[in-house]
Amino acid sequence: MEIENAIRHYLQVIHSMIKDTSTPILKNCTYVNWLEYPGYIMMHRHDNMAEVTLIVHGKGQYAVNNHIYDVKVGDVILSGAGVVHDAFMQEREHYGTLTIQVEDLQMPGCAPGQFLPRDQIPVFHLPKQYPELRRQMSEIRELFGTENAEYREACQKKAETVLGLVAAMIQDSGRPAQKVDSFCLEIEEYINEHYAEELSLESVAAAFYISTFHLSHLFKKETGYNFKQYLVRMRIGEAQKIFLDDEKARIADVAQRVGYEDASYFSRAFQKETGMSPKEYKNYISVMR
Repeated sequence: MEIENAIRHYLQVIHSMIKDTSTPILKNCTYVNWLEYPGYIMMHRHDNMAEVTLIVHGKGQYAVNNHIYDVKVGDVILSGAGVVHDAFMQEREHYGTLTIQVEDLQMPGCAPGQFLPRDQIPVFHLPKQYPELRRQMSEIRELFGTENAEYREACQKKAETVLGLVAAMIQDSGRPAQKVDSFCLEIEEYINEHYAEELSLESVAAAFYISTFHLSHLFKKETGYNFKQYLVRMRIGEAQKIFLDDEKARIADVAQRVGYEDASYFSRAFQKETGMSPKEYKNYISVMR
């Protein structure tokens, strides 16, 4: 009874906090054991979908909005639409994630698709809502993908309950703001928009009229990535997303779409970052489907 009352309260919270008349729509639910495959999908973003991610076992690091956070079991991570996010495994340490993706999210005081303003920390350490979030999302995972209309409706209702829990979690936490360097943010957004072009430390530095030393130092300090690491992870992560979305995508075409003219060089970079060649990765995800 106590849990039912809590869920009822959380749903009331979300209906009061989500101001758009449309209801957020559940689009996907995934579980990834990063021990089995630490390179499942790297740095990427979803233009139209927001994500709620739970760390369900283990510990490591996770990047959201180009800031790297330590995470462990019991943590909740919120990634808004268009927000770059990335998973990092530590040597001898791995974790598992359970994630739902939704469209048409509108929170008060935030841009469409965002859970939080950009300057608020998106990682919640051991919130009291975690056990119920895990229960609801695990049940979604069990039912998701079925052609049964009743099951699909049940998943949607559970996703709304998850968002209610998230809304209450945000309300309870009083999110602290973190310092965001606006100049570095401009640089990040420039790379995010032009990653498929011929980019280099020198060309980006020239675009912002600063020295390569200044750019390199600022970027590493603010994001935790060096410039080359960020660009490569962005390109490979976007390539993974293309392969996931289109099982017929040709490797050479994907290479060009993410900024590699040489398909062989792309394949070597892909292998180095993910532990699999593009062909092996395509075979891996075909089995997962």
